[in-house]
Amino acid sequence: MMFCQAGKPGKKYQFVINYEKHFLGSIRANKMREHARRRACRLDGVSMLKILLLAALPEEHRYLTGHGGQWRRICRRPYAVFRSSSGDSEVTLVETGMGKETIGQALGWAANMALPDIIISFGFGGSLTEAFPVGQVAVGAGYLHWERDQVPALREKIRAELADGVMLNFCQARNVPIAQIVTVDRPQPKQMLSRYFEDVPSIMDMESYFIARFAREQGVPFFCFRAISDGFRQEIEFDLDEITTDGRVCIAKVLVLLARKPALSKAFYHSWKRSVRAGRELAEIVSALLDMRASEMQQMIHEYHSNHSKGADEITMNRS
Repeated sequence: MMFCQAGKPGKKYQFVINYEKHFLGSIRANKMREHARRRACRLDGVSMLKILLLAALPEEHRYLTGHGGQWRRICRRPYAVFRSSSGDSEVTLVETGMGKETIGQALGWAANMALPDIIISFGFGGSLTEAFPVGQVAVGAGYLHWERDQVPALREKIRAELADGVMLNFCQARNVPIAQIVTVDRPQPKQMLSRYFEDVPSIMDMESYFIARFAREQGVPFFCFRAISDGFRQEIEFDLDEITTDGRVCIAKVLVLLARKPALSKAFYHSWKRSVRAGRELAEIVSALLDMRASEMQQMIHEYHSNHSKGADEITMNRS
């Protein structure tokens, strides 16, 4: 045990004092730098650009937030939230969980915060066409919700046409094609589902339509990127309900399922390999988008609002 004389703290206690001074001093210094940066933006007549990123699973953003950079976790519950700031923008990433119910709850939670200038959703998807191999990243140009018992002749579709401009140029320069995003409540056999969408290259996911509808209702520009994690002829061989809790994969449930059905280990392994490839390609595209100059991002937002005012972004009834 270490005893300290009055007025003369022991070495161990002195170390704690010095550490706290350094730590608290760093916090104050960071706050002062942040305040100065925001003040400089206001003096220059430039407002901080607020960007909201949405990803359903940690595997979808791991190669973006987990490998260096300025990302820091600021929240764990009810959602994992990460933030990155630069001189003219602040990016917030929310890990929402999969599916209609969880994304609805996450969007309700996000709506209680200040609305961002732009929403960008990114994640994995299943290809409904031979044209999109595993790892291919595509940008959404239309969003619809497909339910298994739904009459396929009439579906509500949110159109988000990409006119000539910053986003289209960005995608063309990086070989990112345009796709229709078909949101389902649970994964469907892709070759069966593809028969309804042969007119346009499509990708199946579980969230994008609901985010697009939320963004439209709030009047916020929305863009979506999906990387193919399972190709046209690669079906998911396990039931997601058996391995998820609240829209998130539960490792304990995966282990229980493998103990009951060890033959699925091969399917899980190949699914993991495909998701790693898709995650890396996705991170490269999203990183490049976030590295875009603020003036280009502002121009992209302006173009979106301009197209919206002309009716390019609208809800239509899609007949097939």
